[in-house]
Formats: sequence, C-alpha cells, structure tokens
Amino acid sequence: GIEPHLLNPGLDWLSIFLQVSAGHCLTIAPRASYDDYNVAMIGIDHPMKMRDVYIATPANRKLNATTTYTKKKIIEYFTEQQKRL
Repeated sequence: GIEPHLLNPGLDWLSIFLQVSAGHCLTIAPRASYDDYNVAMIGIDHPMKMRDVYIATPANRKLNATTTYTKKKIIEYFTEQQKRL
C-alpha cells in the first residue's frame, strides 16, 4: 500500500529536510549534520553498501510502517546485488 513519490530533484537539502521534519515525506540521504533540522537519521547496515546511507525521518516521531518498509527494501536490494557478484 506504499506508493513512492519523488520530490522535485531541484530542491536543496534544506527544503527536503523541512519537508521531512514536517512529516510530509522521508528521504534517503548521505551522512551529514542534521541536528538543526529536527530530523532523525536511521542508519542502514549491510556489508554490500558502498557508503554510509541513512533514511531521514522526523525526529519527534516513532518509526512508522513506511520507514520500516523502506529500510527493509533497501537491505533486500543490497542483498540481491551481493548474490549477483
């Protein structure tokens, strides 16, 4: 029941994090300082990943089904890529 929608790719990180902190979306983001944006970073651990990747969610909310599902799908993707090597 989750349908992804892409934000305008021309948005800067500040605009994206404002949308995330307001609870309008989540995003996959690199490691950086997010303390000023009221955004929590959920790390994605998998041996296949090439760099640190996080899911940005609102800091003042519990993890919801969408965040859990997205994290699971990213890990499944890394696992499939590892099997192909």
